[in-house]
Order: sequence, then C-alpha cells, then structure tokens
Amino acid sequence: MNMLSIRDYFKKKPIYCFLLLILLVSFSAKLIVGYAIRDSFFRRGNSYGALNAIAFNLADNCEYAIESGIPSIDYEPLYPFILAAGYKIFGANWFGVTVIQAILFGITSYLLFLIGKQLENEMAGLIAATYHSFYPYLFLHSLSVVDTTQYIFVTTLLVYVVVYSKERGYPFWSYGCIGSLMGLAFLSRGSALVFLPPVLLYIFLTTENKRIIGKYTILFVCALLTLSPWLIRNYLHAGTFIISTHGPFGLWQGNNEYSYDYLKNNISLDEVYRREPRPRIYQDNPTRPRPPVEAIKVAQKYKSEAARFIKDNPIEFSKLCWIKFIKFWSLTYNPVVSSYAYGNNNIRQCVYFVSYAPLLFSFLFGLYFLKRKSLSIFFMFFGILVTYTAAHMIVMGFTRARLPLDPFLMVLFGITISTIYTKIRSTSYFYN
Repeated sequence: MNMLSIRDYFKKKPIYCFLLLILLVSFSAKLIVGYAIRDSFFRRGNSYGALNAIAFNLADNCEYAIESGIPSIDYEPLYPFILAAGYKIFGANWFGVTVIQAILFGITSYLLFLIGKQLENEMAGLIAATYHSFYPYLFLHSLSVVDTTQYIFVTTLLVYVVVYSKERGYPFWSYGCIGSLMGLAFLSRGSALVFLPPVLLYIFLTTENKRIIGKYTILFVCALLTLSPWLIRNYLHAGTFIISTHGPFGLWQGNNEYSYDYLKNNISLDEVYRREPRPRIYQDNPTRPRPPVEAIKVAQKYKSEAARFIKDNPIEFSKLCWIKFIKFWSLTYNPVVSSYAYGNNNIRQCVYFVSYAPLLFSFLFGLYFLKRKSLSIFFMFFGILVTYTAAHMIVMGFTRARLPLDPFLMVLFGITISTIYTKIRSTSYFYN
C-alpha cells in the first residue's frame, strides 16, 4: 500500500486516524513520564522484589533464580523473561522495560478497539481503546516493574482471538492459537485458571458439534506444548510438574487471624508477615530463596495453614470473603500506602474515583446490551467477571487485584455509550 492509498484510507476511515493518534500520544506520554521519573524506577513497583532479581540473573547469568545457584520455581516465568530482555537489550535502567510495556499497552488498546468493534461497532471499540490508553491506574503500572501490563495483554489477546475465530467459524488453526495463548496465560499468573471456564463455555456454545472432540484436543495439546518446556524444567529440578509455588503463600496471606483487620483498615496484606511478633508459620518458614524440593514443601505448609484456618473459622472466612469482595470492587483506592515518591493518597484517591467510577456504574448496562445481542458472548464476559471475583474473594481482594478485569469493563462501557448514543440519535431523527 503506497502513501497515497494510505492517505485515502484514513480519509474514508477517520476513526482509524483518530485511533492511531490516541495510541501514539499514549505511547509518547509513557516515554515522557517514564523519563521524568526515571530516577525512582528501582524504588517503585516490584523492582526491589524477587521478579526483578530473577530478571537480572537471567540477563547476567542465563539463570532463572532469585539467588544465583538456587534454581527458582517460585514464580511464573513469562514476565521475568520480558524484564530480562529489556535489561539485556537496553541495559539495567528504566528505558527497556518502559518501552516494552508501552508497546504491550498500546497493542492491548488496539485489541480492545477490535473487540468493541466486533461486539458492537467502531464507536464502542474506540471508546474502550481511548479509555484504556489513558486509564491512570494501568498507565502508571506500565511505567514500573509490575506484571499487570503483560498479563492484561495476554488475557485480552486470548479473548480477542476467541471472538475473532468465532466470527470466522473457528478454523482449525484458531484452536491451536487459543490453546497456545491459554498456555502463555498460565505462564503469566496462576489466576489465568479462572479465565478458562468462561472461555471454554463460549467456544462450546458457539462451535459446531462436528469433530468437536478433535478441535478441543488440538486446543489442549497446544496449551500443553506451550507449558511443557517450563513444566519439564521444573520436573527436573523438583520431581513434580508444577508452574510455580507462590500461590499458597498468597492464600495464607488472605486467610489468617490477622487478615480481616488488615483488610478492614486498608492495610496491605503484605504487612501480615512483617508484623511483630511474626506469625508462627512465617517464623518457621520465612520468605527466602529455597531449592525447588524445599520450596514445594514450604508451599504445602502455607496451603495447609490457610486450609486449617478456613476449616476452623467458617464464619470469619465468610466475613473475609465479603470484605474482599467489597475491597475488590471498591470506589476507594486500597490498600493505602503511608507515603509515595510522587503525589499522595488524596490525589490518588481522587484520580482513581474519577477514572474508575464510570466503569463501575455502567458495566451492568453493558452486560444487558451484550445479552440482548448475543447470549453466548454475555456468558463469557459475565463468567470472567464472576470467576475472577470469586477467586479473589478466596485469596485476597484489593483494587489492584481487579485491574485485569478493567479492560473488559472498558469494552462494556464503550458498548453502553455507543448503544445509548445510537438510540438517542435514532429518536431525534424520528421526531425530526
């Protein structure tokens, strides 16, 4: 396509010209803001944590380890590998990670446009993409060592490929692609598991019964092939097929005798194991790099301790589930941090409320309009919201845990505004 034809295309499709402008402005803004706060890069996000330690070991020693010489199975590998690529190519600074995450962020915005366009129209897609491009919570996460940007990119791409494939009758290659993306999602976060039932249900409801077993076999084989290098690596180190061991620790953080008070007072559950006196299980099993076999044993102890608390305290557990639900969907930014390098809690709360409230107040309308259009796509979107919420009601619920759902709320917001606009416009024409 030559320059003249590109110019003609944008004249015929001005919405794509506007979308391109939005994506470029958002990308440029990330680089500008990232540069302005570059000196704090290694003092925010998880830059001081295990994920970054693994990334540096990968970049410097080609070794997936928190501490050199001790192979790690503590965390899912995809994000540390992305961090390592940034450090390897651009050096140990803010630039590489910021550029990579800005690119993933921009592609996610474009995918939201395509999803909104597929489900409703170009206006719905443009609203979703624009909202995402400048959504403060996610915009700032993309400037720090936080896996949210990468995880949202994978899950959004998964949903887009499913919707795209359905419109084209699910060609055989699409099952392989969907399966591979499921595998990548599992290599990003364990919570990807909750995306599986709604997505599989949607595929089941919208695919032909002909050769369904063969199609699902392709899907699961490709998911397993994507996971297999990591599973085999961990089996060789630990003697069992496992993706990571940090899930049980998070389960314990959200379900112990201190969890309710910390949640109620907007204190991070990360502070539970830092309190004095330290919880007994943490005294016996503090967080530190461990050989894989020992790491599995410690993870089992935390899982057993959380299960024991839930079993012995059913009423308190039900209260915990409810307060996690409230915190998960809250209009109040939480947990509260004592101090920030930039800004303060009041500013962050105001920005959070203004940007999130429209999504919260409109998504039920979006689901209603989606249900009228397609019951199967309604079940997938509603199922993702329900299963992801339910999982965090069991583990831990804070507003930051909800972030992977916000892009889907943006699509529903776009559908809501577009539908209302179309109805108002048609009504005005009728009266005219």
